[in-house]
Amino acid sequence: MIEGCLLSPDAKDDDVKKVRDYFNLNVDVGTVNRGRSFIRGGLVVNNNGGLVGNDTTGFEIVRIMQVFGIT
Repeated sequence: MIEGCLLSPDAKDDDVKKVRDYFNLNVDVGTVNRGRSFIRGGLVVNNNGGLVGNDTTGFEIVRIMQVFGIT
């Protein structure tokens, strides 16, 4: 089962901690589509895997895979 949460890099450390504690998930910040902080605009993840926007870089994909535990 894929579990995790990717937040905008604009999220404060305190917000990241609150989300992590509330949902008891792996939570981190990241971007999609070459630095866009609007995560919903370039990422869909479910138990079957994930889809990213065309402009999402390799570094962003690695971060997404780490956060969601996708191997």
